[in-house]
Amino acid sequence: MIYTVGQVPVSSKYTRTTFATFLNWEAAQREYELDIETTVSDWWCDKELITVQFGDTKGKNQWVIHYLSLSKEEIAELKKVLENPWKQKLIHHAMFEYVVLRFHDIKIENVYDTMLAEQVINGGITAENGESLYSLQTLLYNYFDIMLDKTYQVSFNHEPLIEGQVVYAADDVKHLSKLRRIQIPQLKLENSENTAALEMEAVLGYGDIMYNGIELNCNDWLANLELADPLIEEAALKLQSALFEEPVLYERALELGYVSEQDQIKINWNSGSQKAQLIGLVVEIELYTKAYLQKFLKTNTFGADTDAVLQLIIDREDDLVNEFFYTNYRESLIRMGLLIPAGQVTLNWNSSDQVLPLLRVVEPKLKGLSKEEVAKTSHWIFPILQDYKGNLKLKTTYGEKFIENNLEPDGKIRTNFNQIIATGRVSSSKPNMQNIPAKESVGNRYRNAFTCPNTWKYVDSDFVGQELVIIAYLSRDPVWTEALRKGQDLHSVCSELVFKDKWKAAGEKDCKYYAVVNKEVAKQKCNCKLHKRMRNTIKPINFGLAYGMSEFKLAGDQKITLKEAKSLIKEYFTAFPSIGTLLNYFGNYGTRLGYIQTIWPFFRKRKYPDWKYMETYTIDAHQSKVDYNPILGSIERASKNHPIQGTGADMTKLSLVLIRWFLNDNSLNEQVKLVMQVHDQNTTIAEETIAQWWSEQMTILMEQAAYMIIPTGLLKSETNITDRWSK
Repeated sequence: MIYTVGQVPVSSKYTRTTFATFLNWEAAQREYELDIETTVSDWWCDKELITVQFGDTKGKNQWVIHYLSLSKEEIAELKKVLENPWKQKLIHHAMFEYVVLRFHDIKIENVYDTMLAEQVINGGITAENGESLYSLQTLLYNYFDIMLDKTYQVSFNHEPLIEGQVVYAADDVKHLSKLRRIQIPQLKLENSENTAALEMEAVLGYGDIMYNGIELNCNDWLANLELADPLIEEAALKLQSALFEEPVLYERALELGYVSEQDQIKINWNSGSQKAQLIGLVVEIELYTKAYLQKFLKTNTFGADTDAVLQLIIDREDDLVNEFFYTNYRESLIRMGLLIPAGQVTLNWNSSDQVLPLLRVVEPKLKGLSKEEVAKTSHWIFPILQDYKGNLKLKTTYGEKFIENNLEPDGKIRTNFNQIIATGRVSSSKPNMQNIPAKESVGNRYRNAFTCPNTWKYVDSDFVGQELVIIAYLSRDPVWTEALRKGQDLHSVCSELVFKDKWKAAGEKDCKYYAVVNKEVAKQKCNCKLHKRMRNTIKPINFGLAYGMSEFKLAGDQKITLKEAKSLIKEYFTAFPSIGTLLNYFGNYGTRLGYIQTIWPFFRKRKYPDWKYMETYTIDAHQSKVDYNPILGSIERASKNHPIQGTGADMTKLSLVLIRWFLNDNSLNEQVKLVMQVHDQNTTIAEETIAQWWSEQMTILMEQAAYMIIPTGLLKSETNITDRWSK
């Protein structure tokens, strides 16, 4: 039965009643289904609330409340209903409802999100064709053969509701409890109840971040454009140098016409604008048509050369004209872009269609230039290419378009979080705040363009070496554990064990690594030139372990051969056998069972859909290294990564939940605001008067989250107070 409150037309499909009757119904519910309809807007701050829908958990009664028809008193009562933390709200895609309701001064708690639950059950897998696997429409059809009509989805505005809109709105709160009844046993079977509970709490934290937004100083942002051109030019020159340094690349570039060993004239005499430019080099003239040129020659006398070239243009003797301009105006032609001098590279390094045929000469199996494909390469030109593309984005992605596409009318930037991806981490889009440039060439200038009110400070906190501590805890490696416990520089300690005598011989006078403190070798990061080089070789291996680094990526990053990279990795795991054993265990686990999971207490699963097509003998052959299978190889690499990266994701989400609870419990939401989360860093802004106190509390909360998963106490948090968003 559908009941309505507010201005809706008479219909036999529902019953119109009063707001007081709704309140009586709601008071009798222990939990309810919830949904809203809004106006369509690209901006979160502009979405207007049109209807609020409620449904009972038996699927018998649905209520459609026309929010625009309510009095101030009724809105106040509705706010009380929705903010009651003791009643659970069943919502599909709760982040949307949460953020929009916050803009209408309503803050809900205690949600069960059927979309998040489904993502947890499926290990965050997504469809390769980009289709949504988790929309309410998709789930109801897959589970119950129910077809939801979405005709009216984007039709809500300030006009009075029509019958079709009311029925559509009611349908969105008719089946959620039925869907939950399917999901709960699956979550229990998968041992994923704790993961689901974490996500249900975290969604409210991400919703707070989206609601609060983050301020952008547009002038400071656009000032960064001055960095782009020289960096792009420098990176392009490095690519061009690489082309000439590598004989096979140069020969292939010649074949593809990307570089010529002689000057190339590119004059098009059918182009009126080009013809005007060229004639303008030899004589001033108003028109450039054939008839005018003929009349011009009859009535004007110039030097023989000028008369001759104009007559050649009239007669369309293109080769002779080209030769004239090449002989007399070569530099002008170069400036006009009508002559490509010998040796100049014409390749567009940002075009996959042009670059791919060239780079296949050094990586024949290269299928494309995606991050996943490039990660499989070992040639040293690929890191240079990635650097070029990154610098190019400084001007394209992170220029004026960034402001135009992302700055909301209230002056805030609001990212859109995809809370569960296969790794367990969160991703963001429109804009992707995880990709805001922060590297040596630009420093923190892009992040520094994000500001806060004058009397506020940024307070952000991130885990120090999160993945390294997780690896140490899971592997129980004595060297790693001891280095972390004593506060030694782990990368230097690892370098010493891998490079052995080479490391010892490279020590310079006053080397901090070999300094003796309290009768022990300090093993701190030093400034020795060769030590730095060795440390920079080992450091990406240490961090790369958490991301499934292959010998291909190591070879490309370090500009060494594939053979050298394999040898280095072998030496590494000889020095740290327990880490090698751990990663091999994870890899074999994933290929044998078709999934991998994080550690207690969440046991977040990552599933591999292609695994179900694998025969037992194929798995046996792959694991015994008799016959390599590329699908299982991919599963193996991902499985080595997930327990490390996924555990870090669990910890970061838990820290967000603890911070949010603390702010709510201590009534601090007007003095401290969550504004961003990037990787393992939570970012807040706080009133200046409590910033120092809050930084101390935030550190405690971050380290509590770490201790609940890694109870060694070795994982610490670093908290900073700044005027602008920084590292």
